[in-house]
Amino acid sequence: MGLPRERLWLRALALGIDLFLFAGLPLLLSAFGVFLALLVSRAPSQGLDAVFHAAQVAFVIAFLVRDHGGASPGKRLLGLRVVTRDRRPPGLRASVLRNLPLVVPLWNLAEVWAVLRHPDMLRNGDRIAGTHLIEES
Repeated sequence: MGLPRERLWLRALALGIDLFLFAGLPLLLSAFGVFLALLVSRAPSQGLDAVFHAAQVAFVIAFLVRDHGGASPGKRLLGLRVVTRDRRPPGLRASVLRNLPLVVPLWNLAEVWAVLRHPDMLRNGDRIAGTHLIEES
């Protein structure tokens, strides 16, 4: 069940791709938009901080539901899939439960520890959601 230890790099790379797509790119674009608005405006707009905060909230929501249906973009690109115990794609609830520990400070560090130290290499989020990560065959 799950990825073999020697394939953990795939899991890490998929997370990196997802972080770039869900956080890096949108937040960079919104910061660029705020910068442009400040550059062309004589007075700073009152709503610019709200735009940036909305981008942050959108990131968290998108990140939480990224595995709904079986694979985030990073996992799909690398041939990985999230499945439930009965090998079905996770629903919305399971995706949120699975990914919630990754957006909670300090709990996200415990997730890394869980993968590296437990023999089954499941994250705590996987245990809570009843999911695990597999390679598509």
